[in-house]
Amino acid sequence: MNKKVLLVLQIAWIVIGILCIWAAFHSSTRGSGDRTTIFALMGLACFVMAWFRFNQRKKE
Repeated sequence: MNKKVLLVLQIAWIVIGILCIWAAFHSSTRGSGDRTTIFALMGLACFVMAWFRFNQRKKE
């Protein structure tokens, strides 16, 4: 893949991860907190995908 495409994908995963962590925090403080775990796990998965993209981009 093109290096710029991999960089855009990595940035997208990081942004989505930050939004998921924010949603987990918001759910735990403002709401009932029933979706906090789901959002936190989704954020963690996004950061793992960003790390995979970083390693893939670093290899090229």
